[in-house]
Amino acid sequence: MGSSWILFFQSDSVLIKRREELSQRIATSEIVPIDIYGERAGNPTTLRDIIKDKALKFWDEKVNEEGKVSGWGGRPRHEHLYGKVVRDEFEKAIRANVKEVVAAFKAKMKHHFANLTEKHIEDMIKQ
Repeated sequence: MGSSWILFFQSDSVLIKRREELSQRIATSEIVPIDIYGERAGNPTTLRDIIKDKALKFWDEKVNEEGKVSGWGGRPRHEHLYGKVVRDEFEKAIRANVKEVVAAFKAKMKHHFANLTEKHIEDMIKQ
């Protein structure tokens, strides 16, 4: 049983290495775009460049406040998502501190009203 595990891990590492080699070759191999007739329809490129261009177009696509593609107006998707993340994080931070702020405010107000009450009682006694 022990030797079969060793064989499994050795073959697994060989497969991983081979997969990485193939992935690299596929991503960097030159591709020539063609039209439906098989005619050259653009400049040679690589899969990596195609994916990069699609990703850039995706992030720059204009979206509305709901994050859906907008035909007009809107703002780039990366700005929308960044704004949403910042807004959500800010809201979490505020909510986490609200209890502390309220507790500190209540303590301060109790102290303030206790001092006012004490002063008022002292003024009444002096009269």
